Amino acid sequence: MLEDLGCLYTVTTQRNWIASRDNCLSYGAHLFVPQTSEQYFALKDHYTSKGLLNWKWVGLTARKWLDGRLAEDVWNGGEPNGPADTSQCGLMQPEWSMDDKYCVESYEYICQVDL
Repeated sequence: MLEDLGCLYTVTTQRNWIASRDNCLSYGAHLFVPQTSEQYFALKDHYTSKGLLNWKWVGLTARKWLDGRLAEDVWNGGEPNGPADTSQCGLMQPEWSMDDKYCVESYEYICQVDL
């Protein structure tokens, strides 16, 4: 399943969501956007199995993936619980699942280049 994700790069420098997105774009990449919830969970489980538990921005804002699809079946219980607008961005939490956090907060992030 991981081989279907293209080339991924985890950036450990913490940035807000917009700066994270812009940094990925500067390298010809984008924030991680899975094609299926199974792909999302495969990567999340990979991070968990390697002990890489820091929270990471992914390509999700206003409850939608950057490709326009509604994010479903990836949320922690009780999530998303913030406003359904662009002030909220998707944060992968490897030990749980997905949370919506204010985009101005700073976290690590995952860049993806489609192959």
